[in-house]
Amino acid sequence: MTFIQIVSFQCRDLAGLREVEDEWLSATEGRRTLRRETVLVDRDDPTRFVTVNEFDSYESAMQNSTLPETDVMAAKVGALLIGEPTYWNLEVVQETDFTVG
Repeated sequence: MTFIQIVSFQCRDLAGLREVEDEWLSATEGRRTLRRETVLVDRDDPTRFVTVNEFDSYESAMQNSTLPETDVMAAKVGALLIGEPTYWNLEVVQETDFTVG
């Protein structure tokens, strides 16, 4: 079953975050298990972000988490954040596509 991790955080340097992520993407090519990421910004507070990270399963998310490059990325990202991030680890129990008639 699909596993979703939502991370809420504050940051003033989105370009710096993207640079760190690009490094991680390059370093983990062919080994990472992250399937999709959506980055959202709060329209009322441009320092507040939410990422929605999609994995095939909880197990694949944990596999991704144990990559050494993920620890390196987390340390670099942590240095760019304002305060601590908040995590939600969610199992998908239902999906409905309302665009299909």
